[in-house]
Amino acid sequence: LSHCTRVSDKGWAQAASSWPRLQHLNLSSCSQLTEQTLDAIGQACRQLRVLDVAMCPGINMAAIRRFQAQLPQVSCVQSRFVGGADLTLTL
Repeated sequence: LSHCTRVSDKGWAQAASSWPRLQHLNLSSCSQLTEQTLDAIGQACRQLRVLDVAMCPGINMAAIRRFQAQLPQVSCVQSRFVGGADLTLTL
C-alpha cells in the first residue's frame, strides 16, 4: 500500500480488521496516516512481523516506540524520515 496518499486512518481501521493474519505491511509514503493507524494495526494485526512506515509525516518516533512495545514480535519497523523530517541536504 506504499504511496497511497488517499488512505486515511479511518479507512485503514476499517480494512485492518479484515487482515488478522497479515505479516508484512508497507505503508511508506502514505501521507494521511497518523499514530491512530499504528493503534489499529496493533489491535487487529497480531501476527504482523514487518512494518514499513517510512516517510509518513503524520507518524512520529514516539508512536513507533509505543507500537513496538505493544507488539514485540514485530522484528522490523522501517521508519526512515517519519514525522515529516526535512530531506533537504545543505552543502
